This record gives sequence, structure tokens and C-alpha cells, in this order.
Amino acid sequence: MKIGAVLLRARKARAVTLEEVSDVTKIRRRYLEALENEQFDILPERIYTRCFLGTYARFLGLDATELIQAFDRTHPLPAKNETQKPSASVRPGKTTGRTRKVAFRTRLASSRDAYLMANVRNIMAAKKKPPWWLQPVNRLKILTRSRSDS
Repeated sequence: MKIGAVLLRARKARAVTLEEVSDVTKIRRRYLEALENEQFDILPERIYTRCFLGTYARFLGLDATELIQAFDRTHPLPAKNETQKPSASVRPGKTTGRTRKVAFRTRLASSRDAYLMANVRNIMAAKKKPPWWLQPVNRLKILTRSRSDS
């Protein structure tokens, strides 16, 4: 079974354009075209391809599991010793500016937290007093006057 031909035939039977499908399913038009033309190398990672295929099939009223299984039969998983193609959005070994900023902020926050905790421990050790989170909970004692005091 040709997956792309089934999708194209179903879309034309419903008389919808790729723009309309893209607006409803939130899948880019070029990915929809790639699905219909069976150009799976244009699509992102395998998991996204399977999700796009299922979403598109459900939109067209087709059996999504059948099409996904057909895709799995025609495009089996690579062997464990083979590597998958790198993502087209980021070159291997390169990080985006946002990734670098997030990594830096994470390192900064964790080092700041470690510094603060070390200082709290040092201060508490100097006072020979356990930190507040290790101290027993002090309950408020409500003192009541006895009736004889009045």
C-alpha cells in the first residue's frame, strides 16, 4: 500500500487544500507534502513522522493505526549499531544560543545554591546549633489562667 497515494486520494475526496489541513492539524505544509509524496527523509525524526502521519490520517477519516503500521513495515527501525540521521535544525556538536544560556543559568543557579547551603552549614556549625530544618518543631503553648485567678 502506498501511504502517500492513500493520503492524497482521501484529501482530494474531501476536497480540502493543504493550507486548510495545515491550519487544522498544525502540521507544516511542507511536511504534509512530504507525507503525500512519500519523501520521508524531509521529515524530522521518526517519532514525529509517525505522529504527523497519524494526525493527518485521523483528520482525513482514515485508520491511523493501519497507516502507521504500513509506514513501520516499509521503513523499519535502524539496527542498534546504526545511528539515526542528525536533526536538521542543529548541527552535531553545536548548541544554540538558547541552549547555552539555559545551561549557564542552570550551572549558575546550582553553584549559587551550593554556596548558600555551605554558608548556612558553616554558620550553624559555628553556633553549635542544628539548622532550622533539623530542629524540632516548637508548638505554641497557650497559657490559660485558672479560674481561681479571676
